[in-house]
Amino acid sequence: MRWPCCLHAFGTEVELRLWPDGTGDGAAAALGRAEQFLRGAEARLSRFLPESDIARVNRAAGSPVHVSRLTLDIVGAALAAAEATGGLFDPTLHAALVAAGYDGSFEQISGCNQGRPQPVGRAGAGFREVYVGSARCM
Repeated sequence: MRWPCCLHAFGTEVELRLWPDGTGDGAAAALGRAEQFLRGAEARLSRFLPESDIARVNRAAGSPVHVSRLTLDIVGAALAAAEATGGLFDPTLHAALVAAGYDGSFEQISGCNQGRPQPVGRAGAGFREVYVGSARCM
């Protein structure tokens, strides 16, 4: 027996499946915990939810912001990826994304940009300018 769980999160449809051995005792509860984790992660990490950690960091524009341990870990992983790629991956491009018209979730963006994409230049501080401290996490 399999236990599916479907939800909308992070701008896409997510399907969680579990194929337990034996009776499946606890399978529904395990899927419930996984769904709860994903919903909590989206609530902290989405740049489109005004009270998320990421939205608050973007609004703070360089000022310190207290964030959750999950957000701290994700930002740390993003900065490590930026360093490993020599900046080819750069998590600090929020302003450039907004300038290019990606200022809402896929459900909120109306229509497509007709014509040629317009260059917006580099509109971020750059990943090497980000300081991550872990003195106090929520």
